[in-house]
Amino acid sequence: MKRTTYIIAGFIFLASVLSSQSIRITKPLGGDEWLKNTGHSIQWITSGEMSDKVKIRLFNAAGSTRIMDIANNEDNDGEFTCNPNMFNSIRNGGYRIKVRANNSTISDMSAIFYIGPLPTIDNTVDIAGSGDDNNLHIPPAKQKLLDAINNTKKLNINLRGNIEISYPNKGTNWRLKLGDIALPFPIRVQWEKSALGKHENRVKIFLNRRINDRYMRKNIVLDANAPNSGLFTGSISRNLITSVYTITIKTLGGKLLAESELFHITNAENDSN
Repeated sequence: MKRTTYIIAGFIFLASVLSSQSIRITKPLGGDEWLKNTGHSIQWITSGEMSDKVKIRLFNAAGSTRIMDIANNEDNDGEFTCNPNMFNSIRNGGYRIKVRANNSTISDMSAIFYIGPLPTIDNTVDIAGSGDDNNLHIPPAKQKLLDAINNTKKLNINLRGNIEISYPNKGTNWRLKLGDIALPFPIRVQWEKSALGKHENRVKIFLNRRINDRYMRKNIVLDANAPNSGLFTGSISRNLITSVYTITIKTLGGKLLAESELFHITNAENDSN
C-alpha cells in the first residue's frame, strides 16, 4: 500500500514540475517592424527546469511553415541577437518566431511581426485600420443585408461575460487590394474588458465569414494564444472573398466569449458588384 502511495505521489510531483515549465517570448511583439541590414534581439522568459539550450526558428505568419533556422543550440539565457544580414534574403512580410527548449516540447511562438518595411496602404486607412474611409464603396445590396442583420438579428452566440469588441464594428470595411497585394493585409482588433474579463489573461481570436446570420466556412484563427490586452495587431490574406465577416474572441479558460458586429471585407478581384 505504501509503495503504491509513493508511486502516485511521484507521478503527481512529476506532473506538477512539468506543468510549471514554460517559455514566453517577450520580443518581438505583435506588429513590430524589423528592418533589414539591422541587428535585432529575440528575447524570452522561462520558468521551471528545462534544457539549458534552445532552438530558434522563423515561421510564416500563419505559424505553419518553417522559413529559417535562426539558431540550433543557443544558450537558454533569454536573449539572442540576430546578425544584421540574417534576414536580407527573406521576402518582406509577416512572420513569427518560435523558441523551443532542446530535447523537449516546451516552446512558445511570437505574435505576427514584420520583416522589411510595413505594408503600404491607402492613406484613408492606417496600418491598424483605424482611419475613417469616406470612400468605402460597399455594394448597396450587401450594405442593405449588413444593416438588416446588425439591426434586427441577434448574433447566434452565447455571450457569457464582459468582453465587448469595439473594433471592427458596423461600417468597417477592410479593402484588401490596397497597397502591395503580395503582402498580408495588416489588421487590428480592439476590445473592452470588465473586471471579470481581466481575470483570464489569454484569448483566442477568430475571423468568421457570415451570410444571412450563418457561418459559411470554418473559422480562420488569427491568433490561438494572444494576450487579453484589449488590442491585437496581425494580418490576413489579401485573397479572402468579398463578404460579411465577424470577429470572435474567446478566453482560453472558456469563461468569456464575444463577437463583433458584422463588418465588410472587399476584394476588387472577386467583387462582382
